[in-house]
Amino acid sequence: MFSFQPVASVWLISIALVILTAVLLWLEVTKAVHYKTLRVISALVLTVSLAAILLRPHIRTQSSGFSILVTDNTPATVIDSLKEKFPGADILSHGSGLDNSEKTSSPNHELAEKKIGIVTGNGLNAAALDVLPEKSFNYLPSDLPEGIIDLRLPKEIIAERNCELTGVINNQSDSVNLALSGPGGRIDSVTIAGKGLQPFSLGFVPKQAGNVGYRLSVNGKTETLPVIIHSPRQQRVLVIQMFPTFETNYLKNILASHHRLAFRYQLSKNNFRYEYINHPNIRIDRLTSEVLTRFDLVMIDMDAFAALSPAERKNLENSVKAGLGVLILFTESPKPGTNAQLFLPFTFRQIQKDTAHFHLGKRLTLPAWPVEAKTSAGKIIPIIENKERILTGYAYEGFGKIGFQLLQETYSLALQGDSSSYRNLWLSILHSNARTENRNFEISIANDFPIYESQPVQIEVKGSSTVAPTLVHNGIEVPMAEDLVIDDLWRTKVWAGEPGWYELQIKGDSVKTFYYVSDDSEWRSLATANAIRNTKKVSSDKPVQSHSSWEYKPFATWLFYLMFVISAAALWLTPKV
Repeated sequence: MFSFQPVASVWLISIALVILTAVLLWLEVTKAVHYKTLRVISALVLTVSLAAILLRPHIRTQSSGFSILVTDNTPATVIDSLKEKFPGADILSHGSGLDNSEKTSSPNHELAEKKIGIVTGNGLNAAALDVLPEKSFNYLPSDLPEGIIDLRLPKEIIAERNCELTGVINNQSDSVNLALSGPGGRIDSVTIAGKGLQPFSLGFVPKQAGNVGYRLSVNGKTETLPVIIHSPRQQRVLVIQMFPTFETNYLKNILASHHRLAFRYQLSKNNFRYEYINHPNIRIDRLTSEVLTRFDLVMIDMDAFAALSPAERKNLENSVKAGLGVLILFTESPKPGTNAQLFLPFTFRQIQKDTAHFHLGKRLTLPAWPVEAKTSAGKIIPIIENKERILTGYAYEGFGKIGFQLLQETYSLALQGDSSSYRNLWLSILHSNARTENRNFEISIANDFPIYESQPVQIEVKGSSTVAPTLVHNGIEVPMAEDLVIDDLWRTKVWAGEPGWYELQIKGDSVKTFYYVSDDSEWRSLATANAIRNTKKVSSDKPVQSHSSWEYKPFATWLFYLMFVISAAALWLTPKV
């Protein structure tokens, strides 16, 4: 039942303790003092406790072979049933998962030494999951917390362009009010009725680039929403049409302020008219490869595409594969076999609806060609869509993009005085279809929002350079390791500091990004929901197997030290009484 792990030879310790015990008992028996019996007992307790400290006894116990980790919000009934089913398993706590009377707290660094078989409750945050040696545990999750449990922003937010914040709230009251505020005050709000998981969306148009702290309030409780706003990239756009249209005239007013434009209208077979806005006058009577490299996007209507020579069409196709973006504008309902469709990687299916209702910051209705786009290769990436079909989208062809636009008479929005929606619609189409900006490196943060102080921040750098990047974190160089399988992918990890903005930059390159560390008191429901999702994601569906075995566990050393101090104090105090 017992084993020992002595600090020295057992025989040496035993001989020394026998001599010490004999000396102490002889001194107590021969002395004429009060409380002789108490002193003899104290001397025996002192030597026994000293023997236990030096011999370090272990007791034989039955173990299940794994530990049960109890996290916050675990019902007591779950703990009791697990104790009954796995009587030999250690019950560990992370956070406040157990009552103080039976709590065995396990900080993150101690989890690396444990074999965790079952996790219960709210799960583990990124820091705790990061140190677990193996992730083959079963997970018994708690219920999702009340409040916002999912929050999503577009990957890239551009100034002066419509942006939509979407999410899910777990509502436990009759109704809840959400309000989004920016630097200039309240922007948008929504009232949600009904209990349970409820989706929501809030729209805003950022005015200028920078790192901005928006505010999202739920029934008056406000939390900081960090938003990184990028400057709009100046695009070089070539518009090719048989003749000017109302749409073109309205587009000029929108695009002229930030972009460089060239227009080519075909008056007859070999007679063209040109127009340039913020763009130098160049020859564009023939679409050569050299001409097409000067542009990021070519917008061409179906009639003008049909009038292209075979050489021009081939040059356009090769330029797309090299990275150019092309947007086809239909002058009539697209049908199978048209010239434009010989170039497009799409097919179109006739449908009955020639009107589209969609949401772009607000509810909009426009006429649309009565077709639905399909593709057999790759994937159509939507730019604007509704529940029924993709209204405008694109597909990758090589390194470039080929897009389509099914909405008609979009200029009617401007005629109705809604120039903001008209602007957002076309800037979204232009930005999405244009040539992807070439960057040597791209920095991304793998963490879910929010990030709290002292948590690990996972950073990934993708590169196309032959030189390994040097990452600079708030002015300090951080080492990175390249992925063993994927070329030109580097990873590293830093630990979040105090709440606020932090900058990440590649040394010698203009690319940079930022991340925000939130205050511990904010976004608790979202952080808990993230922990539940992430713990469930890495857990195993295979039932945990209890492998009963015998092992020796040490006695609590502090108990022997306490016995030693009490007995020594008794021997010292009794002569003074």
